[in-house]
Formats: sequence, C-alpha cells, structure tokens
Amino acid sequence: KTYHALIDWSKYSKNLFQASFNGQAIGRNVASLLSSKLCHSNDKRIHVIGISVGAFAADSCMKRLKEEDKNVFVQLTLLDPFLQRGVFDFRLDGKRNFGVGAGGLLLI
Repeated sequence: KTYHALIDWSKYSKNLFQASFNGQAIGRNVASLLSSKLCHSNDKRIHVIGISVGAFAADSCMKRLKEEDKNVFVQLTLLDPFLQRGVFDFRLDGKRNFGVGAGGLLLI
C-alpha cells in the first residue's frame, strides 16, 4: 500500500522573518504523525518533498523521522529550495544542513 499526503502550510509561510522556523516546526509535527503510522508498518520507506521554503519543513520532517526510528529510509527531494534561515541570515544554512541523514537527497 502507498499513501500520499499534501500539507498546505501556506498561511504559515508568508512571514519572511518566520517562514523557515515555522516550516521546521510543521515538519516536526508532520513527522510525529507519520511515525505513529510507520511503527505499525513493515515497509519503512518514505519520500518527503519540499518546495521553496518548504525545504525547511521537509528537511525537519526527515530529521525527526530518523530520530524516532533509525530503521526508516527517508528519501528527501527539495525543489528550488530556499536556503536562508531568515531575511537577515546570509549564511545559507540550508546549503550546509539540508539532507544530513537522508537515505537519498535530490536537489532541483
């Protein structure tokens, strides 16, 4: 069986000062919901996709899933990822940290 879910968090992504932080919080919450489903499944593979600032949500989701279950295989796809943590943070945090621990990473 396969399951698909689309998480629309657009109302939390509009504030440029908070979007990446909101995305990370939402990613952790989604991972907690997914973990409860995965613990009852024999197939522990998941594909998480993030678009633009949603890369922060997807990456955070992947990291939380890996923390909660070391046996889960997470493929992470980031489409046109927004890399800055905030408006005034020019370190490009995402470039250094996105995908650390993922089973597979695709940046487009």
